[in-house]
Amino acid sequence: MNFDAETSFPAYVVMFYEANLIGLLEVLLFHSECCEAAGDTLHDLLQYCQHKLVWLVAGEEDWYSISADTTSVEDAKEELIKRHKKISFDVALKCIAVVRYIGEHSKDVSLGITTRVLNTYDFPAIFAGLIDNPPWLLRQDDGEWLKYDNSKWKKTSHRKVHDSKIKHRIVKITPDPDYMSSERGGGGKI
Repeated sequence: MNFDAETSFPAYVVMFYEANLIGLLEVLLFHSECCEAAGDTLHDLLQYCQHKLVWLVAGEEDWYSISADTTSVEDAKEELIKRHKKISFDVALKCIAVVRYIGEHSKDVSLGITTRVLNTYDFPAIFAGLIDNPPWLLRQDDGEWLKYDNSKWKKTSHRKVHDSKIKHRIVKITPDPDYMSSERGGGGKI
């Protein structure tokens, strides 16, 4: 296939819609009613989020060069690949919030969903990998820290300040042990 502006635009539109849909899901799943109404379709969403977050934790890319508009691109194929990586990075960061909201509403979703969050997809381990190497933080050669926020790299304070946010999200995805033992008869174990 010959890549030019005409043939690469439809592929970009698909990626653009993927980013819009995950953004919409992030907003909707903030509300417990939406998590409850989603029912078993959350299984597929969790699998999608796990795939994106594993890619993010693997850290095979230079996130700064992907997401910053610092490099010029010569042809349409390179431009499409660069945009795909940037959109995938943004989508993966939104998946963190999606998983958090599903975990926060564990009382409103089925036990199967909670089991997948904790056991099948092992999101606590994935989040621990994000604590160890957060892709949204970058230390420059001069010692300054940059944080990726709202699709832009901005100067920020020391890294430790931001580690607490992801630690808080890990706590949010684990269900309350009292709830698990009393309501679901699980004896506090999943």
